[in-house]
Amino acid sequence: MWPETLDRWYTEGLDTSLKLPLPSDWGALASDEFERVLVHAFDFDRVDYLTQALLSGYTDTPFSPAFEYRVLSEDGSTRLVHDRDGILKRELVGYNTSSMPQFIRFPVETRQDFLNLLPRLDPDSPERFSFNWPELSATYSIRDFPAGLTICGAFGHPRNLLGVEALCTAYYDQPALVHEILEHWLDFYCRLASRVWRDLQFDFVLIWEDMAYKGGSLISPRLFRTFMLPVYKRLVDFLHSLPPQLPDLVSPVIIVDSDGDVSELVPLFLEAGVEAVLPFEVQAGMDVRQFRQKYGKNLAMIGGLDKRLLVEAGASLESEINAKVPALLEMGGYIPALDHTVPPDVSLANFRRYLRLLRSSSTRAKSHSG
Repeated sequence: MWPETLDRWYTEGLDTSLKLPLPSDWGALASDEFERVLVHAFDFDRVDYLTQALLSGYTDTPFSPAFEYRVLSEDGSTRLVHDRDGILKRELVGYNTSSMPQFIRFPVETRQDFLNLLPRLDPDSPERFSFNWPELSATYSIRDFPAGLTICGAFGHPRNLLGVEALCTAYYDQPALVHEILEHWLDFYCRLASRVWRDLQFDFVLIWEDMAYKGGSLISPRLFRTFMLPVYKRLVDFLHSLPPQLPDLVSPVIIVDSDGDVSELVPLFLEAGVEAVLPFEVQAGMDVRQFRQKYGKNLAMIGGLDKRLLVEAGASLESEINAKVPALLEMGGYIPALDHTVPPDVSLANFRRYLRLLRSSSTRAKSHSG
């Protein structure tokens, strides 16, 4: 859920003690309020992202150290900030996380700008790991739940550096710079993943891209093949070749996160070796049933349930769940979930109704398949 959503739920009766970790919480549960709420208040299965343990990036570029967040000016409703990604932007004072800011300037305009950032993009920097990494990684080694490494993707990372418009023109005007950024990206994540794997064998890798919108992909398949596919293949091959430390250990599952209409991107990601995609945004025309029909079990899926239906949480939501979840669960390779973060206009009562409907539908599917 968005932070503003969680703030609302606390006013509607959610246990405010979850703002702080329980004595028994560790790892992500100790540092991530959102996971604590999902696990403790809503009985979700635990899934840890290792962002509390190391700076690997996700929606943010993995700068170490990150830029200092500075508020440069404020007019009451908006503020001009220099954020931790080195981006100058104007954002709303209220709902600043669940609204789109106005981007004004990005940290990279020339090759020299990129070279100046490289000291912050050292995968071997000791500061990239938490102070208690040895103890934390040892505890994770005896976990009974999945834990994953997060990556700022081969579109997401250069987009954070240049901005969407400048990146899309750089594919044509500065192709050498884009290739250089992506070669460094590949080297960075291969070295970082190898270092993490020595101490902690993660179960999945989640790559953030957000490279599509309602009208389709932000770049063409041809540009994907030219710039992204070669480094993606090499990264996935490397991740799948990490040596198992235990006899029953398997290679990490590679998952890509992109909003919007990903219909022309999915076959390219599959060609690169990606195994799963999320979140299949319904308002962008994504229907998980159609993707299952087209790709079968070659594509695992997470999401695909229309978050907008939780605002009313009526018959339309029940129909949405029943039309998708039972059949897909029977086939396997599907984790039912909303198609994005829960927005602030969803009440706590309606979110709980959604969970009841989803779990009831899932139970019926298991009974039928059993």
